[in-house]
Parts: sequence; C-alpha cells; structure tokens
Amino acid sequence: MIDWRKLIADLRAHGVSTDEIALAVVQAGGQATGQAIRRLSCGETKEPKFTTGATIIALHREKCSSSC
Repeated sequence: MIDWRKLIADLRAHGVSTDEIALAVVQAGGQATGQAIRRLSCGETKEPKFTTGATIIALHREKCSSSC
C-alpha cells in the first residue's frame, strides 16, 4: 500500500506546494486541484485517481529520490 500522506509530506518538505502538485497532475492529463491534494495529504481521500497517483509518485522520485 502506498502512503500518499508521506509522499506528499516529503514533496512539501522539498518545497513543492499542493498547488504545484495539482498543476503537475493537470499537465499530465489528469484532473486535480490543490484542495484535492490537501484532502489526500490529510487522509480524507484514501486513494487518488490513477493519473494523480502516478504523477505524485513521479514527482516524488524526481524531487526526493536522493534524500528521502
């Protein structure tokens, strides 16, 4: 199981805002808002849609892979 809260917290610790995550999702062809990412980060939403999840994982690899 993927810990979405941890991935988003790691990204935020590396200077990526929830709005920037949402923008990356939209640029990848998905639909997300900063609020949707915040709901995921606090556990209100348990699982993201595929494109959202894939984008968060890709961003995490890009931004956090060397230090997380």
